[in-house]
Amino acid sequence: MDAPEDLRHRFGYFPRETVPENWRFVLTSDRNRMNEAIAESRCDEATWPRQHYLWRLHPVVAWLNDRMLAAFGRHEAPVLAGVSGLAPEETVFVVSGLVPKPQEPLPRLRVGPHHPPGREFRVADDVR
Repeated sequence: MDAPEDLRHRFGYFPRETVPENWRFVLTSDRNRMNEAIAESRCDEATWPRQHYLWRLHPVVAWLNDRMLAAFGRHEAPVLAGVSGLAPEETVFVVSGLVPKPQEPLPRLRVGPHHPPGREFRVADDVR
């Protein structure tokens, strides 16, 4: 992924060695591949692996979350069509928000009210 200008700005607050060459991010969610990349960087004496581990706390994920939140105004939400695994007329609402707690970071809350046809709603916590 080539970093757009607003993502480059975010990485201005991180150590320079975390920024990939030519601002091209190679992302992986495979832990084994990431361990291999770390081992390779140690052999090459590079200060940072060429690949970045894509997980919920990676700056690219935070940037994507912010871009998605900014894309919709008040009382607006994205609609996903063609999601596999749902029965006809089955509905899942995904709600995401920040829940403040005293003297703790803001955790992101995700809930999915689930409505199978002809049955009552149920809530799935921490929808991914």
